[in-house]
Amino acid sequence: MYLRGTMRLISLLLVHLCCLPLAAQVYQSSNFLSTDYHTLSYRLSDSALVIGTEQGILVMTKTDTLTLPGQRAVMHPDGKEATTLETGLDKSILRRYNQDFKLLDSVQLAGKVVDLCYGKGKELFTLQSTNHQDNDDLAEVYRLKNGKIKKHFFAGMPEGNVSSIAYEAKRKYLLIGGASQGAILTRKGRPRYGFASPFWCYTQSFKHGLFAVFHRYRDASIIEVFHTPGKTAFALKHELDTTYPAPNIPDGTHLAIIACFDFSPETDYMLALDHSNALTVFQPSGQPVEQICKSEACVFAFFLHDEVIAWYHKDKKKLIIVQPKKFD
Repeated sequence: MYLRGTMRLISLLLVHLCCLPLAAQVYQSSNFLSTDYHTLSYRLSDSALVIGTEQGILVMTKTDTLTLPGQRAVMHPDGKEATTLETGLDKSILRRYNQDFKLLDSVQLAGKVVDLCYGKGKELFTLQSTNHQDNDDLAEVYRLKNGKIKKHFFAGMPEGNVSSIAYEAKRKYLLIGGASQGAILTRKGRPRYGFASPFWCYTQSFKHGLFAVFHRYRDASIIEVFHTPGKTAFALKHELDTTYPAPNIPDGTHLAIIACFDFSPETDYMLALDHSNALTVFQPSGQPVEQICKSEACVFAFFLHDEVIAWYHKDKKKLIIVQPKKFD
């Protein structure tokens, strides 16, 4: 029985690998709750992992393990390059590496870069904030290509009040999240849409033209999935588990109880890791389908395939591949 299940899982992965287009070789995940772990990129073709942590960028390939300077990293969707971010209050350094993680070039930017993402072609976008809460200046977005600054524009949100940037490839939109508001811009900086959020919000994009806004509350989180700006396809509301209360939360403060999430365009199922370390699959209605695991070692998770889930085990430093029982 075990052997049959294992062979089916291997078969699913092989079929998925063979059918995957070259432009979709890389999977991304972000952790919006952990102070130690930030970003994950996984290259399916050779199982390379790039993990952004506060202690450095951990790169694991089949033949080597490296630690690169920085705290966040993203791999290009085609898997042929990666960019790391080493950020500070007054300056930030971007380093670009080839597919073998050999340094290509670097560029220093003024101010604190809080997030980065790839855009059209080899474009890279950075979101900058000085984190001066009493400063009325606006946060900025820089557009770079091959390590050189091509353009910069204002994000339409105050410095210190921005949290994340994502690129929606189908409509070529930039999605920016922040404190109490978010914005959608064209890749050239023209404002297209703005929205309010109860407290902090974070943006994430998916393949097939979908994107999501994650709203964090003190006792609940809401993930809204969109096909077009302003039109919610569906929303997942995840409330604080009273049997596992968030520790030491004084009144008036907020906690993002969902650390990371992913969306399966084949089934509309959502995968969410919450503050109790529970990794759960949800239906679009918010109804839980199955709890995949509950472990403090789980810090990233994503759909490898409609029927296959991967989560990163921080202690073992490897991906755990799971086929939910729902699909057995």
